[in-house]
Amino acid sequence: VPLSARPGFCGLPRSPRRAPRLPKSIAPDTRDNWYSQIPNFCRGSFFTPRKKDANRPPRQLLAARSTIDPTPPHRHTENGGLMATDTPTNTPNLETIVAQVVRQILAEQRQDPHEAPLHSRAPQSANQPLPGLNRLAFPERVERLTQATPARIGIGRAGLRYPTSTYLTLRADHAFAKDAVVSEPSKEFLASLGAIELRSKAADLETFLLYPDNGRVLDDASLQRLRNEGTRNVDVQIILADGLSAWAAEINRGLLPELQRALSAANFTHGKPIWVHRARIAVADQIGVELGAKATLICLGERPGLGTGDSLSIYLAWAPQIGQDNADKNCISNIRPRGFSVHDAAAQAVDILTKAREIGAGGLAIGRIPQRTW
Repeated sequence: VPLSARPGFCGLPRSPRRAPRLPKSIAPDTRDNWYSQIPNFCRGSFFTPRKKDANRPPRQLLAARSTIDPTPPHRHTENGGLMATDTPTNTPNLETIVAQVVRQILAEQRQDPHEAPLHSRAPQSANQPLPGLNRLAFPERVERLTQATPARIGIGRAGLRYPTSTYLTLRADHAFAKDAVVSEPSKEFLASLGAIELRSKAADLETFLLYPDNGRVLDDASLQRLRNEGTRNVDVQIILADGLSAWAAEINRGLLPELQRALSAANFTHGKPIWVHRARIAVADQIGVELGAKATLICLGERPGLGTGDSLSIYLAWAPQIGQDNADKNCISNIRPRGFSVHDAAAQAVDILTKAREIGAGGLAIGRIPQRTW
């Protein structure tokens, strides 16, 4: 049967209105023998009719070997098989190569292991050139911006996609965020706080993530312990919690002594600190009402972003009550080694509480308080 009469010729369905396309150099009277018109140097495994050959490896394996093997390209016999003298040897494992590339890129991203811990990503290093700077009107401004923020600015591209280094760091930063959510506080850290340990009604991580309301209420045993051991009728009750990143609470452990020092200097009384496992922000409302505190201050891990699994937030509420609206609360966020320092965050919190004490309300009623520093 002539090729022109076969359906599906050239990989396309047969169309009654359109004849199959053949090379223009092939004469109409030689269509049935068009393979003979192809030059010898173009023939090979692609043009050769498929034949079952037990000694020939799959095409995908050949492509992978030609990609990762450092030896010259393999030659093929006339029927498409590998020549015996060209059999690749010492082919490296693909996973080993990928692991080496990842380690190399992460090592380039990190400037100093003491300044760039595994739970946080630093701004772009000054010694990493930005692609396309010569085409910008103000290249020095872009360079200063990339060195001041971990945001991905001026990353360039590889064809229509991200560069490999950017793609791998995105995956690594996403892993930081996921690990922060499932992190647990260490026993040494909890012991150093000297706090009353309580638990919310979220018995496990899955319940805490899927049912947020369970993290806003203490369980029965913790509620009874709070009533027995908590300090009553203080000006500010300090509460610490894991939230969505226990890392953040542990890494920023210097915040508690800074808060206690700043509150005492501003003539605020504060009771024994409280730690709540699997806590949401609103659990501070229940604690404040039970202890009769004038204000509550809860510090807990923020929802992690890419490469920022160590960020802590402070939520302040004056005259706490069950179900208090968020508009009546104040928030200080981005407390982390590469963000707002614990010293400045404590000072900012005391400024907010001082203003709230003057007017008898918090939240939007306070208005904007100038930021201490950035």
